[in-house]
Amino acid sequence: MRDRTRFEWLNSTRVQVAAASLAFLVVLQAAGLAYSQESQAEEGAMSQDVQWGDSLLRKGRFELGFIFGGAVSSNSITSKPIEGGEVSSSQILSFVNILAEVGYMVIDLVEVRLEFGLRNIHNEVGDVTHQNTWALSGALQGLYHRSLWSAGAWYGGVGLGGFYGWTNRPYMTPDNVELEADINTSGFLTELFTGLLMQPGKTWVLRGGLRFEAIFGFERPESETLGYPDQDTTNLVVMMEASVGWRL
Repeated sequence: MRDRTRFEWLNSTRVQVAAASLAFLVVLQAAGLAYSQESQAEEGAMSQDVQWGDSLLRKGRFELGFIFGGAVSSNSITSKPIEGGEVSSSQILSFVNILAEVGYMVIDLVEVRLEFGLRNIHNEVGDVTHQNTWALSGALQGLYHRSLWSAGAWYGGVGLGGFYGWTNRPYMTPDNVELEADINTSGFLTELFTGLLMQPGKTWVLRGGLRFEAIFGFERPESETLGYPDQDTTNLVVMMEASVGWRL
């Protein structure tokens, strides 16, 4: 007779983070829309052909900005062995991006963007941290914009990049001694993203949306004498993100 295992996915943390992020994006976009409408009303002399939503998507504009994104997943697993009792474990997995970006409109509505910054992946099971990776990363991206109203647009894009960083992982030696290995990590990533762009002023740009990333890493211990094996890792994640920038 097999042990019965009950999986209890605790969505509270994930739902709260998602709801807070969504609310932030909605407030950000609403504030941008209200400000843009008020400001454009004050600029009554501006012709219909030279509205901000049109001019900022034209060839030759530069964009500088900062991007903040992340995702959190929390779950708990409770096992009930046949002999009685319960064994519980919990897991928290989080991704955080703090990035800067420089973009250029190569043709109308199409932007090429260079993104660089700091990333963190944290994986904790119970009281044990199985992964805490910090990495410097860079990516080259292409974005397409579609005007929706005078000061707003939809955008979608793809990106390809790489990263180099450091992490530490606990492990057991053949002699059953628990150690922590310092590890160099590097790899590449692919990106798909989409969202809404708001232009509350003549140069100010706000973005909010979703980003899908596939992150492929290669981990190598700093010292081969530790006996820790090389590892290849794959992380697939959907993040919420928001950014603020300026177009010149």
